[in-house]
Amino acid sequence: MSGIGMVLNTAKQAIAAQQMGMNVTGHNIANVNTTGFSRQTALHESIDPVKIGQHLLGTGVSVEAVVRSTDVLLEQRLVGQKSTLAGYQETDAYVRILESLFNENSETSLSSQMSSFWNSWHDLSNLPSGPSERVAVYDTAERLAEQFDWLNENMHNMENDLTQEINAGVSRINTLTQQIAAINLDIIGASVTGNPNDQLDKRNGLLTELATLIDVRTFEQSNGGLTVLTSTGSLLVYGADAYALEQNQQRIIAVDAMGNGVDLTDRIEGGKLGGWLEMRDEILPKYRNDLDAMTEEFIWSVNQVHSQGIGLDYFSSAMTGAYQTDASGAFNTLDFGSRIDHAGDFKMWVKDTGSVPATFSDITVDMDLSPVQVDTYAGAAPGSFKYKMTVTTAGTVGPAGTDPVISWERFNTDGTSTGVTGSVTVTDVDTLSATVDGISFNIGAGDLYVGNSFEINTDAAGAAAPLSFSVASGTANSADDTYMFHVKTGGTVGTDTIEIEWHNRADAGTITLAPGALPLTAQVDGMTVNFASGLLFAGDAFSISTDAAGAATEQPASDWQWTLSSFAAAFNTAADAAAGGGAGSGYVQASVSTDNRLVLTPQSGYQFAFSDDQTLDAGVAAALGLNTFFTGHDASTIQVNPALTEKDYIAAARIDGDTGDFGVGDNQNAIAVADLQYASRTIAQWTYSRGSDNTSRMISATVEGYYQGMIGSMGVRAESISRNTEFAKVMVDQITEQRDSISGVNLDEEMINIMKYQHAFSAASKLISVADEMLQTLLATK
Repeated sequence: MSGIGMVLNTAKQAIAAQQMGMNVTGHNIANVNTTGFSRQTALHESIDPVKIGQHLLGTGVSVEAVVRSTDVLLEQRLVGQKSTLAGYQETDAYVRILESLFNENSETSLSSQMSSFWNSWHDLSNLPSGPSERVAVYDTAERLAEQFDWLNENMHNMENDLTQEINAGVSRINTLTQQIAAINLDIIGASVTGNPNDQLDKRNGLLTELATLIDVRTFEQSNGGLTVLTSTGSLLVYGADAYALEQNQQRIIAVDAMGNGVDLTDRIEGGKLGGWLEMRDEILPKYRNDLDAMTEEFIWSVNQVHSQGIGLDYFSSAMTGAYQTDASGAFNTLDFGSRIDHAGDFKMWVKDTGSVPATFSDITVDMDLSPVQVDTYAGAAPGSFKYKMTVTTAGTVGPAGTDPVISWERFNTDGTSTGVTGSVTVTDVDTLSATVDGISFNIGAGDLYVGNSFEINTDAAGAAAPLSFSVASGTANSADDTYMFHVKTGGTVGTDTIEIEWHNRADAGTITLAPGALPLTAQVDGMTVNFASGLLFAGDAFSISTDAAGAATEQPASDWQWTLSSFAAAFNTAADAAAGGGAGSGYVQASVSTDNRLVLTPQSGYQFAFSDDQTLDAGVAAALGLNTFFTGHDASTIQVNPALTEKDYIAAARIDGDTGDFGVGDNQNAIAVADLQYASRTIAQWTYSRGSDNTSRMISATVEGYYQGMIGSMGVRAESISRNTEFAKVMVDQITEQRDSISGVNLDEEMINIMKYQHAFSAASKLISVADEMLQTLLATK
């Protein structure tokens, strides 16, 4: 009986094993089209034999395990390549959109619009008084400005779209890490009793999706749990715990179990997130800033020439400048304040329409900055105030000097005037000193020019405390630029906590000077700035200008400078002198508006115009927005000057420097504007690299040449990304093919397995039938 029982048990085990094999094969066939499914195999193993007499007899077969057919290293390579491909595909898609914005095959492209603009000026130079030619100049300029604005707006919208994609991507990453952590727990529990193959495949699918969003590294623990890290080592999943990514002002932060955050934004390279970040933080801002730099140079070059010309007649009503300063009124806070050439002049011609024939007179303001040093302060003011000093009478300081006069006004620390004013004549040729409201200061020998101005703050004891700062090392990342600093929270350097905001043409930031030993050091866009001493009030401003190599020149408010009020005073002094009368007698008077713009107002019967064909123009009119063709300073703000809706104001002619008159057929200015098409300019070109400072360098090119270079650079970048995308796709296809050869389901092989298990099942069933017959024979034996 025992022998027959062994046969029956062996047959039963065989049937169970073959049935298990059939089940596994059926599962494989059912999942032939399931993404990420790994072929499973039932491993048959003979059962340990038993000893019967002197013999060891086998007891059949059992299924020891159902295993996945997989190569772990190959799977990891595939996940990594899919992450790389996803990043390139997203960047490629957005770069193609960017290229489509700058469609140079379109008649509305920027280059076509610029050509039309220049051609319209050529046409105007052929007939300077032609109404249709003037309308054409205005209309082509409007379309050009609209194209600049359209490009900027669409690039801005693209940036917003990318930020939304990144936000959604981060949210999905957090969901996936939570799901991986949850399935980790299932796998750890299931591994105790068997191989959780389907859970492993599901986890691998989640990991693959995670890797298409962000580049990751993984480690499998001995208990079957998977640890997931970012490529830079920040923990995302550990066992059953998931660690979320957070977003803070467009920055992506990885937060650990202790609540510590690590900024990953510039270190994410792969996955869709890497592609989106490369596009948003590297490619797009480069071309936005290049476009702005080109637009800025285009606006300035046209405005500078146009401001020196005249339309069909003089201006007869008040004119307000298009550009404004900050609250300090300093010229260097104008959008184009750094472009003023202080070696030149500001010149205006005035037309007396009451005379027959009309008579002309000129007003000239010398825009020089005095080389004289003002330093070595002593004495005490009545308290803590701001003093603004302005030269109102030019002269030479020193032996045989001509006694220049400096007027001054006292302001409260919040910038409001106390109403206390005065003036001092610099007559002491021995000590070269002057005293203002109790404060004495030394003035070096040399010339002082009308309109030159400087500021001094005094502390609670009345002592003068001018700011002393310097660029100790480094060069600015933005070349040929002006860094404006505005004090948000004032105090004494080294004693109080001072907060200062800064900005240049492409960037902005905040520095905080904490109490400490002098000098205090701050990092500003590649420069190390030392603050040695001084007292700052909220609202104070100072600047650092950079040359084409990024080398810095410091300009505190205590240095000579021009302000709106000092220029207005200098202009009015010159206008009064030209009119031959006392204060206020000038035929045109300058004033400052409440929103910090210069206003020119002619007296009744008088008209005015700017510059002439002999003047070395300082660019003041262009910087202030007087008689300019455009307003704005970049692609988002450029507009045709609203004053030019009166087309007669389009300046095609120039005034005769000898007479003050001009001919209606004069085309000097129209030709000068048209010639800008072929004039080389120095324009900033930007380089952006995530994780590094953004830098600019100055290149010499025509505006159109610069634009074509920008388009060429964009094409090269797009082609490079396209090639990388194609290569990454080939790698994914090849590794997928290798993976499928190992892990994929082959229906032909599975059909063979079905036949194999079917025959084995039938044979085992036959064995049971034979054993049953043997048992029945024994039972029937009597």
